[in-house]
Amino acid sequence: MEEQKSLTIRILVTMHKPYRVPEDAMYLPIHVGAALHSKVLPGVQRDDEGDNISEKNPLYCELTGLYWAWKNLDADYVGIAHYRRHFGWKPRMHEKDPFDRVVREKDIMPLFGQIRVFLPKKRRYVIETLYSHYSHTHYMGHLDETRRIIAELYPEYLPTYDRVLKQTSGYMFNMVIMERKLLDQYCGWLFRILGELEKRIDTSGLSYYQGRYCGRVGEIIFNVWLAFQLEKGTLQKKEVRVLPYVLMEKPDYPDSWHSLHFRQSMRLNIFIRTRRSHWMRSLFMHCRRRRRKSSMMSRISATGTVLPMNSAEARRSALCAGTE
Repeated sequence: MEEQKSLTIRILVTMHKPYRVPEDAMYLPIHVGAALHSKVLPGVQRDDEGDNISEKNPLYCELTGLYWAWKNLDADYVGIAHYRRHFGWKPRMHEKDPFDRVVREKDIMPLFGQIRVFLPKKRRYVIETLYSHYSHTHYMGHLDETRRIIAELYPEYLPTYDRVLKQTSGYMFNMVIMERKLLDQYCGWLFRILGELEKRIDTSGLSYYQGRYCGRVGEIIFNVWLAFQLEKGTLQKKEVRVLPYVLMEKPDYPDSWHSLHFRQSMRLNIFIRTRRSHWMRSLFMHCRRRRRKSSMMSRISATGTVLPMNSAEARRSALCAGTE
């Protein structure tokens, strides 16, 4: 018990402008891309100190903050969240102030030693895979090149990569809280791949929004790394805990998200969910009618008369029919 109390945790809150931060000692606000901005955010750690890749923030997004933590931060557990999106704590998700829903050190400290990785709730695309969703909103060539890099550097990950990118859900947002030993393994793997990727992608024709591909690819291949650790046994399912996430404000979607394809995808998504619900109700009603008919036929005697059911039989029939 004493060993658990001595464990330390720091969760980075990545930001590029002044913003409210959860009032808990484990949170460390960090100015990502600080090397590219002359303006200093008072009381906020900069990501251009020590060993860093701060100047690459337009490519890596919040991952420049993760790189800084990997190289410079000393803690037993290290996490990363965003100024607009935090890990939540389920018992307090009803609170009116979103900052009251955010996880606190006293909430997760008792789980240290048992849980090695904390993840945000999965994002589900329903009708699209991780690959198709990325290709519809960005450029599929980024993921194709990433696959070639993984085949060269980490060929043992390739089957997992192909399988994961066919999934319709994933742990997104580059949010994670992780045991230091696992963080070192993940970051060494991640930044080697992304470092090679940035050498191979021509950004001259990309907009600022599309130029942030290293950050976006990073959040997808995190799922590849995680799945491989679970398959290999380096990490056990019982050592992973999923937490809700809290939005501090409404997302500001770029214009490309409002393209014709995106609107059509969302409409199809809603249509399929509605049809699936309608189909399930229809199937339920069909099964109930069949059960009632079967129950009734079994009570018709050889002379054609219907035998009455006692109360116990009637209740069993109702339960089988799904009416109770």
